[in-house]
Amino acid sequence: MLRATCTILLIFIATQTLAQSKPLVHQTVVTDVYSAPQIIYGLATGDIDPSHPGLEVAVLLEDGSVTLLRPSAQPNLWAAESISLPTLTIGDMYFKPTIDIGDVHSAFPGNEIVIEAGQLVTCIHRDPDSGWGQQTIFDQTGAGKLTWGARVGDIDPTRPGLEVFKSWEGFQDSGFGSVLREVDGTWTEEIVYVGEVGMDAFVADLDPNSPGHEIITVTEMGPTYEIRQPGGGFGGITEWPRSTIWNSFVDAGWVLKVADIDLDTPGLEVAYGTRYNRSILLSAPTGMNVHNLDVLYRSENMNDHLTMWDIAVGQVVLASSHLEIVGVDHIGQVHLVTKLSDGWTGGVIHNATDSLYAVAIADLDSNRPGNELLVAGEKGKVTILAPQTPSDMQADLNGDHVVDLEDWQIFNTCFAGPATESTATDCSRLTNEYADLYHDQRVDLADFAIAARQFAE
Repeated sequence: MLRATCTILLIFIATQTLAQSKPLVHQTVVTDVYSAPQIIYGLATGDIDPSHPGLEVAVLLEDGSVTLLRPSAQPNLWAAESISLPTLTIGDMYFKPTIDIGDVHSAFPGNEIVIEAGQLVTCIHRDPDSGWGQQTIFDQTGAGKLTWGARVGDIDPTRPGLEVFKSWEGFQDSGFGSVLREVDGTWTEEIVYVGEVGMDAFVADLDPNSPGHEIITVTEMGPTYEIRQPGGGFGGITEWPRSTIWNSFVDAGWVLKVADIDLDTPGLEVAYGTRYNRSILLSAPTGMNVHNLDVLYRSENMNDHLTMWDIAVGQVVLASSHLEIVGVDHIGQVHLVTKLSDGWTGGVIHNATDSLYAVAIADLDSNRPGNELLVAGEKGKVTILAPQTPSDMQADLNGDHVVDLEDWQIFNTCFAGPATESTATDCSRLTNEYADLYHDQRVDLADFAIAARQFAE
C-alpha cells in the first residue's frame, strides 16, 4: 500500500561549519592505468579475485559491462579483463549507476560485484571451475520506473553473507527501498521503505547498541533517514522503522559513504556529496536518533551542473591522521577535504579535461605510503592520483611543497649539460647539491630527466 509522507515538524541538530578557506597544498603523481573505448560510470575496489594478491578494481562501463583491473607496482602493467556481458546502456549519471562489492551469493566463494545499470541490478560472480558469470537480481525494465542505485551490506544479522539495498522510484515521485537477499540461488525482495525518492544508500553499524546494521538513505527532497530492521521474516511490503537524522533541501544528498573519518570523535561518521550545490557534508550520531551536520566544503565554481557525482573516503593526505573525503564533478574537478591540526580545509587538487563520474580510494601499491586515489569518467580513463612522497618531490628545490617554475629556474641555474659538473658561479654549493637529483655529484641530463618529469606532473 502506497502512503504519502509529509513532514510537519522536524527537530535536528546542525552546525554549518565550512572548511577553512586557506589554500590546500596537496601534490599528486598522476598516472593513467587503464583506457576504455567508452565512458566509465563507476569504480569499486575490493578483494574479488583470490588468485591475485591484494585488491582489484572493478570498472563499470557505459554498456553496463564490468572490467576487472589487477593492479601492479608498474602502472603500465595493470592487467584488464572483461568479466561480464553488457546489460543496459547507461544514459547518463542521472540514471544513478552504481557498483559495489561484497559476499552476497552463497553459491560462490569470496566476494561478488553488484551493479545497477539502467533498470537492472546484476550480480557478477566467479566460479572456481567455470569462471565468471552473472545473474539478474532486480528487473524494472518495461515497468516505467526509475532506479537509483544498489548497495551491499550486512542488513540481516540472522543469516550469513550480505544483502543488497535497492532504491527505486514509482509513479508520481513515490520512492521505495527494497532489501534483496539470495537463498539457495533464488533472490527474494522485501520493500522496507516507502517515502521520498531515495538517491543513494549505505549500510553500516552506526548504532553499536542496536543489532545488525542500519541503512542510511538520502532523498531528493532533503530528508536523510536511518532505517532499522524490526526483526521477523522477509517478504511482501513491510515498512521498517526509520528516523530522520537530518533534513535540508538545499543540501540534499546525492551520494554517501560511512567510515571513522574524524579520529577526534568516537564512532563512525557519514560523508555526503550533495545533489544541488556541489558540497561535501559530514554528519555524526548524537545518540538521540539525530545527527550533527557540518558543511565541510562548498565548491567555489558553480555552474549548471551542481551535483557532486561521487565521493570516496580514505587516507590520502600523509600529514593527516584522519581520513579524507574526495569528490568529483561534471567539470572534471577533484575536490579534497581533510582535517589538519587547525581544523577542516578543502580545495581542488586536480583538474581533468572532461567530466569525472567516479572516484575510489584504496591501498593499491604497497610500495607507497597511504592510499591511492582513482578517478574516471567521460574519457574512459582510470587515473591514479597518488600522494607525492619525498622521492616524488626531489625537484622542489625551494622547499614550498610544489614543483613549479621557481624550482625550474633554480635547476637551470645549476644545469651544466651532459655528464658535466656544474660550474655556474651563481649556483651555490648547497643549491648545487639539491639540484643533483640523481646523486652522482654533478647536475646533468640524468637530473634534467627527473626534474622534467616532476615538473610535468
